Amino acid sequence: MTSDINALPEELKIDSAYLWGHSDGAILGLLLAMDHPKKVKKLLAFGANIQPDNTAMFQWTIDHDKKIVKESSDIQHMKLCQLILDYPNIPFSSLLRISIPVLVMAGDHDAIRPEHTLKIFQSIPNSQLCILPGSTHTAAWEKVDTFLNFLYDFLDRPFTMPNTGDSYHDN
Repeated sequence: MTSDINALPEELKIDSAYLWGHSDGAILGLLLAMDHPKKVKKLLAFGANIQPDNTAMFQWTIDHDKKIVKESSDIQHMKLCQLILDYPNIPFSSLLRISIPVLVMAGDHDAIRPEHTLKIFQSIPNSQLCILPGSTHTAAWEKVDTFLNFLYDFLDRPFTMPNTGDSYHDN
C-alpha cells in the first residue's frame, strides 16, 4: 500500500505534500515518511499503531476483530479485520528514521493504548503529541472544530521543538 501511495504524487506530478492519516492511513503515513521522506513535508498521524497486539490495542479491539474474522459473512470486513490482527509489525527503532515533523494524535478513549501512542511520539525525533480529551478513535468526526484547529495549526505554522528547559535558564 505504501508503494501505491508513493506512486500517486508522481502520477499527479506533486513533489511532496502534507499528509493527514487516520488509523491505517496514519500507519501508511509513518511508513511513507520512513521510506520516502522527500514525499512528505509534515505528517499528522491519528490513531496509529505499529504492532498488532495488546501492547498497542486494547484486548476488546483484538477480540472484536477475531470475532468478525470468524463469524462475519462480509468478506471485505473480514479481510480488514484480519489485516488489523496481522499488521503492522514496525519496530519502534525504525521510527527514528523519520526526519520530518510529525504530529502524533489520538483520542483519550481511543482503541489504541495511550502508552503505545506515547511511545510512537517518543520514538520520532521531530514529533509533537496531542491527545484529544473526551474522544475516541474517531475524534476527527466527534470533535471536528478542535481537531481541525490542531491540524491547521500544525500544518500552517513553522515546526518548532519547544524545550521547557529553556525557561529555567537564568538570563
